Amino acid sequence: MSVLHGLIKYNLGVNLGDVVQSIAAAQFIDPVIYFDRDLPSHTVIPPGLGQVSLIMNAYWSGWDGKNPTWLQEMPLDARIKPLWISSHFDGGCTFTPEIIAYLKRFEPIGCRDNWSLKKIQALGIDAYFSNCLTITLTNTTPDKRGDDIYIVDIPKDVYSRFPEEILDNATFLTHNSVWAKDNIKRGSLYKFDEAQLLLEKYMSAKLVITSRLHCATPCLAFNTPVVFIGRKETFYRVNCLEEYIPIYSFDDFGGIDWCINSIKSQINYHNVEKTKKLLKSKINNFLK
Repeated sequence: MSVLHGLIKYNLGVNLGDVVQSIAAAQFIDPVIYFDRDLPSHTVIPPGLGQVSLIMNAYWSGWDGKNPTWLQEMPLDARIKPLWISSHFDGGCTFTPEIIAYLKRFEPIGCRDNWSLKKIQALGIDAYFSNCLTITLTNTTPDKRGDDIYIVDIPKDVYSRFPEEILDNATFLTHNSVWAKDNIKRGSLYKFDEAQLLLEKYMSAKLVITSRLHCATPCLAFNTPVVFIGRKETFYRVNCLEEYIPIYSFDDFGGIDWCINSIKSQINYHNVEKTKKLLKSKINNFLK
């Protein structure tokens, strides 16, 4: 019986960055079935479908927004063949002996960030630093480079710290789903379409300034200059970006050189390409 492919979807929450991770995974497969990240057991695998491969690149919070779900959802259905890669395991993930034994069956576990890596290794599970799969996204319009500057999910109270020439020419975007609130029926996978529209903007941008990991990493994949500015208390989740670019806190504005050539010069393209190669190799070997 042949192995078919599944894909993670996001029924709950409004963060389109989550969906961007699945768009990255979808480059490698033709999914026939979708599993909600927080409640994968709610997807019933038809008896005749056989084994389903599933790329597990996700932020595993262990919650559905209100209630803990990790313990009731892990281990996954035995018919799911998982590739644990580019995974972040947050505080809601409890590791019982059964779950540890389950993860050890699929070693090594690819962790998106060093915080998750140390957490998994401390459990006696073989793991490695994989970084984020969104670095493998493809710019489908590489020759289309415009003058658009996008500021994505930066708090309004720091706008005054931007240089006038950036602020006056910027368009402000968010990774919080707008479509989730407009009550228009678009089907269960509408967040994929909404996230794709954002990615297409980043592909041709002159500059992107963001507090969102899954905005910054796609920009690096697209060869789009990007500056990451965020809250220090979240850096444990996004330190994977340090492989490619500086990460700034909102207190660091004075140390940022806003010259576009300076921003470009600080991007470590060698590491970008190295990580792309590693991740693509891991995915292709898994899918053989």
